[in-house]
Amino acid sequence: MGFVSLENRGGLLLAAAWLVLFVVCVLAYVPGLGGPFVLDDFGVIAGLGDRGGIRDWETFKAYILSGHASPTGRPLALATFVIDATDWPADSFPFKRTNLVIHLLNGALLGVVCAQILRILGYKRSAARWVA
Repeated sequence: MGFVSLENRGGLLLAAAWLVLFVVCVLAYVPGLGGPFVLDDFGVIAGLGDRGGIRDWETFKAYILSGHASPTGRPLALATFVIDATDWPADSFPFKRTNLVIHLLNGALLGVVCAQILRILGYKRSAARWVA
């Protein structure tokens, strides 16, 4: 049997906790992944079909700059929709799956940033990781 240090054991426990958290999130959202587009989805994603779909740089640029959800139009959000379709109508599942993956990645990044901020504020490494 190998010796596992207390710090390594804490790291493994933390990794397992993050894995459980991610699995719980995925399980919570899986039932909705097969559902239809809702609310403002049509006003945003349906723009993929404008100008005959996304065929080249010009139609891509026109689509991502066509947003009206905020003063900036949210071009990055619109660009992520092109990952799953370049024309309209389109199946909702790929969009929802990609959105879930993006949100899980953002959650992980937020955890890393929070841990770093806590370290700067003087928390011990293990405490900062667990709080984050």
